[in-house]
Amino acid sequence: MRLQLNALETKQSFQKDHYDVVVVGSGPGGMNASLYAKRKGLEVLLIGIQTGGQLINTTDVDNYLGSTHLSGPMLSQQF
Repeated sequence: MRLQLNALETKQSFQKDHYDVVVVGSGPGGMNASLYAKRKGLEVLLIGIQTGGQLINTTDVDNYLGSTHLSGPMLSQQF
């Protein structure tokens, strides 16, 4: 399995004409969905503003299973 992360500027076009899966959102959920789709051999396009999504801007995460108190950036580093 080959994973490749390419950042495109807004005015650039996508390199392919066909994707099996398009994931909108580059937070933990979007990254996980992209990973599992790629593991199944699908062509995946992940669209997001920044890796980590809104988690990067979150100061407190108090409802994540398995952890007590984390900031968003601390939690995103675990992925």
